[in-house]
Amino acid sequence: MYGKNWKTILGVIALLVLLVSISPASTNPDGEISASYVFGVWAKHPSILCEACSSGSGGPSPVLSLVSYKAAVCQHTAASLGFSLPVSDSAVAACSTGANTQYGIAQFADGSSALSVQDHFPLPPDWTGDIDVAVRWRTSATTGDVVWQIQTACVADGEVGDPVWNPSSVFLPSTAKPSSHQWNTALKTAITVTGCAAGSEFFFKFFRDPMHSLDTLAGTAELISLTFKIRRMTE
Repeated sequence: MYGKNWKTILGVIALLVLLVSISPASTNPDGEISASYVFGVWAKHPSILCEACSSGSGGPSPVLSLVSYKAAVCQHTAASLGFSLPVSDSAVAACSTGANTQYGIAQFADGSSALSVQDHFPLPPDWTGDIDVAVRWRTSATTGDVVWQIQTACVADGEVGDPVWNPSSVFLPSTAKPSSHQWNTALKTAITVTGCAAGSEFFFKFFRDPMHSLDTLAGTAELISLTFKIRRMTE
């Protein structure tokens, strides 16, 4: 009856049996223990990584969505930022050219001006809880601390897209690595998101103010990527 398709049918059955029988406990990238690990895509732009962790209780399961921005991109030697820019005092795009790789960075120079970038993305309709921000950066300096900051605002349906920024969420000082241009990570948990609701458009302004009392980096801090960790609820 099935002719030449019998091998395909048996293969599909074997795969289904394997998927049903294997459900070991695992740890997601945030270190949270879960009964299963599910990979999926939530939206087209910017890149979204969804890590679904089933609690095994039969109730709603926590889900972590990562919204990640490249600081910049390079086409040959031409660099362009991966964000919108203010009319003044913006970060500067540059290329990092190695023996094997070519990628873009956003440069936040030392000085008297607070340089920034900004952009926006939609919050998922099932968003709940805190939003964390992870920063990857580097510098040619080998001593000193940089203090990153971020402000947020949201726009709901029917509102004008020019909201007032929330107060700054200030990262703890992030210390330069002992060798030039080593990659570094800074994390700010539970940033201020007053006025934001599930399904609204989430605006952010990311910046460095070298005049901050704890910013002692006497050099340019170079942003590599910016990632938002967004908690959701799913059935």
